[in-house]
Amino acid sequence: MTTDGGVRRLPQQGRSAARVAEILGAARRLLQTSEVGEVTIRAIADEAAVGPASVYRYFADVDEIIDVLLAEHAHASADAVQRALASTTARTVGGVFEAVLRAFLRLYAEHPELAVMWRSPVLADRQRRHDQTADRAIAREIGRHLVRIGAIADARRATVDRLAVHFDVAGTLLGAVLRADRRTRPALEADLFALVRHLGSRF
Repeated sequence: MTTDGGVRRLPQQGRSAARVAEILGAARRLLQTSEVGEVTIRAIADEAAVGPASVYRYFADVDEIIDVLLAEHAHASADAVQRALASTTARTVGGVFEAVLRAFLRLYAEHPELAVMWRSPVLADRQRRHDQTADRAIAREIGRHLVRIGAIADARRATVDRLAVHFDVAGTLLGAVLRADRRTRPALEADLFALVRHLGSRF
């Protein structure tokens, strides 16, 4: 059985859920230390200390495992945005965008396994395609919040389209921040927040 997003519905309870968690955890660890092409069902099974048949019981192939990890990332991102919007005192478009992006940086600091998709150019590109729908939903949520606080007049389609594009542009730079080494990351973070303040000033 699959979800609406095309990802197989995974068990939620008991031994099966624990086994799926082990498999996904093994895949995350391998993606952090190996090239994408090296992450095979056999490698994941070895890392999870199970047989390949156990992996195939829940996943058709590595692509399906990566899709589940991408879906988890999308859910975590949406939760981070909701928390940021609920707690921020910012009253401008740029300020709200900055609060959201700081929430993302905290999310990746607390859960570095989520950032693995950004560290691989191949997976980052795949993630951007996977997250198009999720990013538009985030843009709508930000738009509704901006209307509530009086920062913009409406959240009509054209406005949401602009917010979605701005969020995508900022997300691209966020990915560069997450891939950067310690020497260049502070400057890139400063660039990121300067960018969102500029984008916000365009409304």
